[in-house]
Amino acid sequence: MVITTDEFLTYCDIAWDGYAAIAQELGEDLINARPDVVGANTAYGLIAHVVGVAGRWARTVNHGIVVPRHRTSRPSTNPPGDQPAQSCGAVLHVYEELAQHLGQLEVIRDVLLARPARP
Repeated sequence: MVITTDEFLTYCDIAWDGYAAIAQELGEDLINARPDVVGANTAYGLIAHVVGVAGRWARTVNHGIVVPRHRTSRPSTNPPGDQPAQSCGAVLHVYEELAQHLGQLEVIRDVLLARPARP
């Protein structure tokens, strides 16, 4: 089975549209609110993480174009020898992260919108 670049990008666009819709739905009041769950992220923090992951894997890992990250304590995800992967695996990982974290963002939204309004 083969997927074209346009088909792949369509799936990515659908996921990005989901992130944007949830950010708009939460608005400025809730985008930085943390759900009352131990270890939970804010929606903003999760979106920032996904943007960073997508940039790193799509450009640095796949094409060798360095995208600076603020998480210097993390180990390098580049292949051995720091050579670019230029593979379907790298771009598939981008979509994997988009889809996985979109589901997580949906849960964050649902928890935040379900809690009682604070005075």
